[in-house]
Amino acid sequence: MIRISLKEQSQDHNIVETNIMTGDSLSEACKSELKAICSQILQPRKGILATDDTAVLMAPRLQAVGKENSTEERRKYRQMLYSAPRIADNITAIIMMEETFRQKNDEGVRFVDHLNRQGVNVGVQADLGLLPLNQSQYETHTKGLEGLEERVKAYKAEGAVFAKWRAALTIGEGRPSRSSLIQNASELAEFAKVCQKHGLVPFVEPDVVRDGSHSLQECQKATELALEYTFRALHAANVFLEGMILKPNMVTAGTDYKQHQPTPAEVASATLAALQRHVPASVPGIAFLSGGQEDTEATKNLNAIAQQQTVKPWILTFCYGRAIQRPVMKAWAGKDENIRSAHEVLHQYAKNNGLAQRGEYIIP
Repeated sequence: MIRISLKEQSQDHNIVETNIMTGDSLSEACKSELKAICSQILQPRKGILATDDTAVLMAPRLQAVGKENSTEERRKYRQMLYSAPRIADNITAIIMMEETFRQKNDEGVRFVDHLNRQGVNVGVQADLGLLPLNQSQYETHTKGLEGLEERVKAYKAEGAVFAKWRAALTIGEGRPSRSSLIQNASELAEFAKVCQKHGLVPFVEPDVVRDGSHSLQECQKATELALEYTFRALHAANVFLEGMILKPNMVTAGTDYKQHQPTPAEVASATLAALQRHVPASVPGIAFLSGGQEDTEATKNLNAIAQQQTVKPWILTFCYGRAIQRPVMKAWAGKDENIRSAHEVLHQYAKNNGLAQRGEYIIP
């Protein structure tokens, strides 16, 4: 695992201006391939659909529409999503669980192949979930480094062009702790290094989760720490920054925050301030996770970020799961006769977020 030195931990944090060279162990051909994949994914008025919900998370959603949480029912649900006729209009890439990645549609065509034919790139969630950190009740780290290289090689051979790794950081008294920041950043960097070695673009996800009663300012501070430690670790691992995509949270107040809920403009200002201070301009793109935001809330916040008149050297886009899937699931309601309606909802929400990516979404 990549370790961050004590000297690095104590440095003042202006990471954006660092001149450390990255990706020196990669061939020029590999670097070119990684950059090309990033360019394919980071397109105007388009974004990424996250469908990598675990079986545990899928259980209540399927049960709510009268479906069993079985491998086959999960396959049918994903088939409903991926079969949308205009899915590539506003979606450039889809993240899958490993289970889904190896599944086929009713015609016997792999989901990967079907989506590739539509012009949609496919990636896989490479991590294996969360474990308690140092027996903590509140902090976690991510499992999956063991066997990662073999999994990544298999993903590449089977048609994936990127992979994702999520680190979850919580806000509270003394949190995120220094040990949590170091451990999770190190794991993210090791993941990114392995991905690039085998030709996959790493989606690096330091997720400061929204659960809690924290304020916007507290979230901004925690997000800045997460970004600071993550990029120190990426530099230490010699990760090729031009061949990765950052997948962070937006800076928001906690779900249980009882006072003034920040406006989209306030979310945008705080989010961009955190990114400007800690994300190097060499990173080609930032794909925001929705993080449990309400469907239209995530769209409005992305729209406000795009409309901010400030320095934004990266392509900013969406990588939404629940914010798009929730209304689609509601329209589908587990019934085949509703598939067309569900597809229309998917198209509309993807289109709305595509417009928001350019600051062109008109709030109804």
